Amino acid sequence: DPGRALAAFRKAQEILPSSPRSALIIIQQLLDMERFEQAESEAARLIARDPSNAEAHVMLAEAYLGQNRRADMEAALRKVDALAPDGYLADLTRVAALISDGETDKAIELARGVVKRAPGAAHPRAVLVGALLVGRDCAAADREAALLAADEPRIAQWLSAQGAAKLCAGDAIK
Repeated sequence: DPGRALAAFRKAQEILPSSPRSALIIIQQLLDMERFEQAESEAARLIARDPSNAEAHVMLAEAYLGQNRRADMEAALRKVDALAPDGYLADLTRVAALISDGETDKAIELARGVVKRAPGAAHPRAVLVGALLVGRDCAAADREAALLAADEPRIAQWLSAQGAAKLCAGDAIK
């Protein structure tokens, strides 16, 4: 139950208010529950306490994306770029925005660029697999998923049960 999990992490935040981890988990829970305005408020509160927290700025951008506030999202992502210039966090959110806007080809191109910049990181490759599935490029999604599975045993288990081609052929991606 997401509501109970949220309550538990709020209690953890009360016990240890100086730790950003509980706040980040709360924000992610709110995003997952599509409670974007609340996520925005929580992210802004964390950023006020810790302006250099790039993860909080990414979550703020995701809250803006959920509210279709593209200019605010991009402003938050520019802060992420400034805080982590060699990172890829901001670009992964940009991939989601491009997919949301129906610009799947641009999203795939950006995701491929992130994978090249961070070849050993699992999250960018997982985002690329998702973008390829949305774009219905099942063969490329399978290839990328196999590369991901080689490094991530949990992904290997999931793929053996699901398979990118199965997802692509079904109604899982809409």
